[in-house]
Amino acid sequence: MLDHCRLRQVVSGVEATLLDRVTLDDLATAPGDAYLDLWYGQDDTSGYLNYTAHGAYYDSNALRAAWPSIAYARVLHADDGRAAIQYWLFYYYNDWYNKHEGDWEMIQVELDATGQPTRAIYAQHHGGSVRPWSAVEKTDGTHPHAYVALGSHATYFVGDTLYPAGEDIGNVRVDVYDRTGRADPIIPAIQLISDTDPAWLVFAGRWGERAFGDFAGPTGPAQKGTQWSDPFAWADLQPSDAARWYHRHVRGEARGLSEAASLSLSPVASVEKIVESAGRRQTIVAFDPLDPALDYQLRLQTQQTLSPTLLVEWPDALAGTIARREYSLELPMGASAELRLCRSCDFRLNVDTDGDGVSDASLRPGRSSVSRVDFDPPESVVFYLPPEQIIGGLLIALLAAVVPSVGYALGVWWLDRYEKEPKRLLIATFLWGALPGALIALAARFLVAGTFAPVITESVKAVGVWIVFIRYRREFDDLLDGIVYGAMTGLGFAMMTNFVSYAIGFLFGGLEFLRARVLLNGIAFGLSEAYYGAVIGIGFGVSRWAADPPLRKTAPFLGLSAAILLHLFNDFWRGLAVGAQSGLVAIPFLATWVGIVAVVAIAILSIRKEQATIRTQLKDEIERGTFTPNEYFYLSTPRRRSQQLFNAARRGPADLARSIRLQNLAAQLAFRRQELALAGQDPEADADVRDLRQRIAALQPVRRARDHR
Repeated sequence: MLDHCRLRQVVSGVEATLLDRVTLDDLATAPGDAYLDLWYGQDDTSGYLNYTAHGAYYDSNALRAAWPSIAYARVLHADDGRAAIQYWLFYYYNDWYNKHEGDWEMIQVELDATGQPTRAIYAQHHGGSVRPWSAVEKTDGTHPHAYVALGSHATYFVGDTLYPAGEDIGNVRVDVYDRTGRADPIIPAIQLISDTDPAWLVFAGRWGERAFGDFAGPTGPAQKGTQWSDPFAWADLQPSDAARWYHRHVRGEARGLSEAASLSLSPVASVEKIVESAGRRQTIVAFDPLDPALDYQLRLQTQQTLSPTLLVEWPDALAGTIARREYSLELPMGASAELRLCRSCDFRLNVDTDGDGVSDASLRPGRSSVSRVDFDPPESVVFYLPPEQIIGGLLIALLAAVVPSVGYALGVWWLDRYEKEPKRLLIATFLWGALPGALIALAARFLVAGTFAPVITESVKAVGVWIVFIRYRREFDDLLDGIVYGAMTGLGFAMMTNFVSYAIGFLFGGLEFLRARVLLNGIAFGLSEAYYGAVIGIGFGVSRWAADPPLRKTAPFLGLSAAILLHLFNDFWRGLAVGAQSGLVAIPFLATWVGIVAVVAIAILSIRKEQATIRTQLKDEIERGTFTPNEYFYLSTPRRRSQQLFNAARRGPADLARSIRLQNLAAQLAFRRQELALAGQDPEADADVRDLRQRIAALQPVRRARDHR
């Protein structure tokens, strides 16, 4: 590494190069906040995220063959005679989710006072896992096998499997995965080190370019805290390897066993059996792929009286689930317990208490749980694509989210036939769903339990509709307006959340995964969020015209409650529709579209009611001179209104604008008169009615000049 890097430091907020060429002796005297930067001559080729340049440079300069693989070995002795051997391993570049230059990893083997190995601890990211020496795969009984994860260099005891290495963010588990395989083994050369020899161990800076979080170059071995200063204490804090991993395999674990008890699994060729004195625990894991045609037998045999706890994990890759069952046992000497494992098994544990080969009792599990897992998690493809393909994929994700949502929004706008809602309010409700609505929903997804997330997201939509309902009451006339504003909020929400979903899907699963998400979220369920918003809007629309005070107060809450229940119903069935049960997605799909059709039907009925209101309320305005008979004729039906606009368009843009204005003012006047009639008030005494008549009269000269009917 030192042949191809420079030593840098941040001075007064500015990155400065201290040395263009670095030697081992330079590291011994370097400042504690300095860092090594792999350098190929230009910043755009030498950035820590440019894995392509790092990999190409490493290979083109034959660095793999130029330098031997070395393990830097360190031996520490405890006062009680135990010894810890640490093998520190350095890698040129970390090519995983967290890209960074340089990588230090470690394997630790502990010996008892007689010099016999007792356990091994393999480091993985910010921790590690422990196995007793008897359960470590070895060559010649002395060389432990270590499987280095692809790209990340975390070290594991088993090859050809997956290791989830994520973390909990709120109530959401974000998993990334280490993958191990099998290849020709490498036995590295050993260079013995101590606390201060060689001198470069005192280097307190970073072995890689400065960056944020886990993207920064790592610190060296001597800067690893108790992992370096007290390896025995550090090892004691690491979890059992058997308990931490392997949950995607058939796995049995018995606690409270003595050496006179044994756990076995058949018929399986590749089995890992891990016997741990801590907790007197035995774990058995089957690594062979499951054969659906076979039944498996898990057997526990004891030659002593015991009260063990048996835990069994059964993976079902087709369903995407892992079933976990726990049994509490009381076994006399010579007893055995057998459990038949298969997809259709009832998981009853048969207990032979007297050892005669005949089952004397059949036990159901005391505890059962089923969890969902991804048996074939996608690679994080963003780090394996050239920049232009990353930009292209994100652009597709953006267009796939924006274009349908805008198209649906235009359709909703068109549906409002008589009195177009102000564009500023439509845009505002759309943006309310897209920005605060979506951001709060995403936060709820991570921080709030799944059942309550729809409660929060639909409540945020309702707030957007409520603001229009209260603040701009004159623009909120009836059910149709509620549907329009509610649907607009939902469409903005869907646009933003779909973009986030599409982008993440592409970054982790590639274009194929992106297509699948667009098909499901953007098309099959593309109107679901607008549907929930429209249901909320219907509640406000009912409240707008309700004569009954209790209904006027409760209708918005009823609409919100209905939207929440519909959302929960949808999420419940979509959550079940995985693996072999993927066909269950038809239930929420059909329910959603039936609901959408129902909302459209309500909208059509509302449109007809608006049409009747216009005909009824504007008829009296002819006698007042507000409208001519010709104007009333064209205002009375949708077909005639469209004909009027067509004729006006032929006369020019100015006439078309006046006709549109006249139709909107006429609808507002009709709806205001209807509102006053329901309230038992005289429209002649209403200031809004007088104002609308004056605004209509302002168009009078032009209107009368062309009225030839």
